[in-house]
Amino acid sequence: MADGFLEQYNAVKNGVGWRDLTQERGKFAAVGPDRITFLHALLSNDVESLGEDTGIYTTLLTPTGKIIADFYCYRLAESVLLDVRMDLFDKLLTKLRKYIIMDDVELSDISSEYSHLSFQGPEVSQLLRSKLADVPDLPPLGIAHCVWEGHSVVVIRKDELSTPGFELLLPFKALSGFLAGLTLTDPGLEVKELGDRAYDVLRLEKGIPIYGIDMSEKNNPLEAGLRESYSLTKGCYVGQEVVAKATNIGGVARVLSQFQCLDQTVPDADGKIFSEDGQEIGWITSAGYSPGLGFPIALGYLKRAVSVPGTSCLIESGSGKIPARIVEAFD
Repeated sequence: MADGFLEQYNAVKNGVGWRDLTQERGKFAAVGPDRITFLHALLSNDVESLGEDTGIYTTLLTPTGKIIADFYCYRLAESVLLDVRMDLFDKLLTKLRKYIIMDDVELSDISSEYSHLSFQGPEVSQLLRSKLADVPDLPPLGIAHCVWEGHSVVVIRKDELSTPGFELLLPFKALSGFLAGLTLTDPGLEVKELGDRAYDVLRLEKGIPIYGIDMSEKNNPLEAGLRESYSLTKGCYVGQEVVAKATNIGGVARVLSQFQCLDQTVPDADGKIFSEDGQEIGWITSAGYSPGLGFPIALGYLKRAVSVPGTSCLIESGSGKIPARIVEAFD
């Protein structure tokens, strides 16, 4: 394809796909003696249990359990690094600062200190170890501090589109040189930069929702399927009562689900979903065509009672209703 979509997609399947996240993600640091207790009391996941150089996926919720922002939280030696989509950055930072009353904690924007790269694909370990000889084996969301040509590099194990996957934080002045050498590492290694289209299809295959597209402040984390973002054992945090009640008592009325379309039509975002007997049961949030699977795939919300893998349904599109089925995961 003219835009390189297929080559980019295949790189993540067979080699390495990389993406520059510098403009997409912002960062701020929490410092001060109360940084851990402050964040632990607010965020949906367990900050206190984090060891040094480890991370968690988490959210900040409203008192009614709705998602203000989803993001990653990494405990470093002298600070906690929060990594969030840039379009949520100001909202998250403003909300957290409002909670600072008697806490000895400071939140500061450090986005300008780092370039941010993501590497995904089965050959990513080979690629990174050829450039960063001191990369150790890491658990998911584990961190290593490495050096490349005299520059400090933070390496994060982040399995997003592949296992393994890694993200690198490095100085801006090192970025161009690091990227220039990517394809020189091993001439036989397939390395491609991922565009938006390839990334979107790959994240749909993994069932990864995007804030502002597949979830918003209208949803709680159970509806959006963000199971790894909250703890059921840590005790109180903002919105905890709602999450606990939904988990242990009532559940939620709707859940984000994955769909396989049974013809070659890609459904429209916001297209309605119907049961086979014509009852409206949900709507699509995002969709795309997967060349690896050979059919269109989608994410959308369904009434919880009918979100059963294998169930057939119909998805509204401009050309009619598309036959589809509910799946748990595409891989």
